[in-house]
Amino acid sequence: MRIITIGSGILGLSVALNLARKGASVELIDSQETLGRTSETSYAWTNASGKLDPNYHQLNVAGMEEHRVLHREFGMESSYTESGGLFIADAAQESGLRERLLQLEQHQYPFRLVNAHEAEELSGITPRENAALIAYFPKEGYVLPKKLMHNLRIAAETAGVQVTPGVVRSIADHFTSVSVELMDGQVIHADRVVLAAGRWSKSLALTAGIDLPMHDEVAKGSATIGVLGYALAPQLNLRAVVHEPTINLRPSAPGQVVVQALDLNPQADPASATTAGDPIGVELQNRFIDLTGIKPERFELRLSARSLPADGMPIVGSAHAGSNVYTLVSHSGVTLGPLLGKLAAAEILEGTESDLLSPYRIGRFEDGSRSFEAHIPTRIGEQ
Repeated sequence: MRIITIGSGILGLSVALNLARKGASVELIDSQETLGRTSETSYAWTNASGKLDPNYHQLNVAGMEEHRVLHREFGMESSYTESGGLFIADAAQESGLRERLLQLEQHQYPFRLVNAHEAEELSGITPRENAALIAYFPKEGYVLPKKLMHNLRIAAETAGVQVTPGVVRSIADHFTSVSVELMDGQVIHADRVVLAAGRWSKSLALTAGIDLPMHDEVAKGSATIGVLGYALAPQLNLRAVVHEPTINLRPSAPGQVVVQALDLNPQADPASATTAGDPIGVELQNRFIDLTGIKPERFELRLSARSLPADGMPIVGSAHAGSNVYTLVSHSGVTLGPLLGKLAAAEILEGTESDLLSPYRIGRFEDGSRSFEAHIPTRIGEQ
């Protein structure tokens, strides 16, 4: 089977790799201008502690396990670290965290309560004196997205994936085949198309007659906009992902820390050249200094427009029976990417639907029984 994969982020690379390993002839359309841009600018925390819907929780737990599989495959070149994760709640957040832990107990998701001394030993961060409750999740971790995409791309090309530079103009489903037209006029024919182009998926799906329910507004205050800080602070030996009342931290490359404050996202304006010297950057850096006592040697700010299905949940599969266009979009692209790529490849080539993916078909939007409002955390502690 000849398959075109559109999108070169973690989802696109993962599905292309798994299709090729199963014997398909795969061509990956790679827009060099946008190569993995959204995947690269991601908090990249692997977890299921904030995903309490039973089906979605199960999917994310399986996604975490797939990162362990890749970790064993890539060995010393792995981009994944199972560092554990800490949630530090103050008095205002304590009841919410306790309620979450009760639900996670029902899911048999591993965690334990720790004191401030244990938290510091585990993470390298000293909790504030107002910490009321601290939970540690030993199976959570983080990914270095750029390194993961490099590993996936090398593995995909080794497996025979052909990479074609270009920007897709349109998709045409001919029912017995499919074709993709690039902006330069080139037309590529195949048996199937996998659409994994992140936030660009909605507009491309429309060219094939598919109404893909997604939030696609890229503007100040829109739910798709995320902002991250990148702090160079070699003095800080951060050993785990940390979420505390004012800021979230995860380890990155040696001496570097990724910094996030969800309440600042609505203030980010993608129309302006946001820098570390702008109010958001200054506030994010000040929060980092306030918690750690360390002024970064360098601090950068990055904005991204995230892929966001209408209800926040993945949209996976063909739009209808007989369609040759398979969509693959998700908000939790880093946690779920390697797993979704593997499951999608099996569905496409073997024709057997995955039970894990059955709640996430596009058909769920047809009868209006599901809300079109995605719940996106906007405050610390909501993740």
